[in-house]
Amino acid sequence: MLPTFSIKKCFPGFVLYWSQINAQIMRTILSLMLICLVFAGKAQQKLSEKDLVNLVAISELYSSNMNTQGEQLAKSVDSLRTPALSNFVNAFIATGRTDTAAINLRFQRRPDNNDLKIWYILRDIHYNNVSKTKTKRPALEVAKETFAKNIDERWLLINYYYRIHNGMAMLFNDADLSNYNFDLDQMGFKNDTEKAIFYFSITDRLLRGRYMVLKSMKNDIRISEVSKKMVKFNGKPYYHFMQFAFPDFEYWGFETPEQYRKQNLDYLMNTLMIQFIANMGTGDRKVAEELYYNSILSQPAYFEYGNAQESLKALYEKWKK
Repeated sequence: MLPTFSIKKCFPGFVLYWSQINAQIMRTILSLMLICLVFAGKAQQKLSEKDLVNLVAISELYSSNMNTQGEQLAKSVDSLRTPALSNFVNAFIATGRTDTAAINLRFQRRPDNNDLKIWYILRDIHYNNVSKTKTKRPALEVAKETFAKNIDERWLLINYYYRIHNGMAMLFNDADLSNYNFDLDQMGFKNDTEKAIFYFSITDRLLRGRYMVLKSMKNDIRISEVSKKMVKFNGKPYYHFMQFAFPDFEYWGFETPEQYRKQNLDYLMNTLMIQFIANMGTGDRKVAEELYYNSILSQPAYFEYGNAQESLKALYEKWKK
């Protein structure tokens, strides 16, 4: 009779090793199952017919009052709330407030893509209402079409901040926001592109338009005053931010495509230059130097994005250390 062969007896180390491999395989399988469950929970939510009908009604209200202001509007929007639209309604109402609700971190943090998609549906319905080049379509049809689309996350985020930062811009008319700081590493952004989208949106809505008007009025003192009220990013004045090394991409504004990075760096360069000139004009040379040496105004790699490239180069030659 042949002796019984036992792997366990002959190769005890191998058995132990194999059992460890099996345990690792099981852990990997369980981890993958957990990941699948998490992603399933974050998958695109289903909007019911009622959700879409209510969203259309809110979007129509938006088209008639883009500032989203007034208690009556807030009540009307709140009456159209559904569980799926709840976060959207909260942010919509906060945007119309003239108090600090408009700058609450709850609404400034990156929302999930489901809520971003709802805001994009509002956008498309609004543009359907106001377009002078396209035939107006039934709003519910537009809502369903947009909801079914796979839309670039970057476009979703650009649209969201464009809408809600209107509230912060209205608050900035009278409020000093210099004590507010946005730590961009703690706001749920996925990468530098998303951080820049948030940054560009705020600097554009709070500063660029105001600076251009005040520049036309030759009011350097007021430009300097406005700059002192500006929010901070990562604990520093807005002009310190330089995380712009992300690939450019095309996005659609109202009805035309734009190169996002190129366009917004041009806007920012112009904003910085207006403030720099104003600071020099009011005799705030130290402030002007602080801005210049800590912003992209002193970085030749960014000159190509500004309209006044020759002025930027001349300033660089004069001020370079």
